Amino acid sequence: ISPGTGEKKYLETLSEGLEIIKKFNPELIAVSAGFDTYQRDSLLNLNLTKSSYRRIGEMIVSLKKPCFSILEGGYSQELPKCIYMYLEGVKNENA
Repeated sequence: ISPGTGEKKYLETLSEGLEIIKKFNPELIAVSAGFDTYQRDSLLNLNLTKSSYRRIGEMIVSLKKPCFSILEGGYSQELPKCIYMYLEGVKNENA
């Protein structure tokens, strides 16, 4: 993904990757949940918003496979809000 990539392109790329995972049909999905893709993170130059992470969570659990996530990174002051939005996405799909 190129620097400056925003939500639309990022989610399209994620969707393509999830289609490959769906075909592979794993028994379990492990997510390395990094949040340095957030628009205000100083490490990367990507432009995801807090609400992007909710959608990412929803997309991952839509595979209907057991899933767990491990926090990997994120350096913005808003990291807790990004994580919360991701967890909301995961929660809403499992409700």
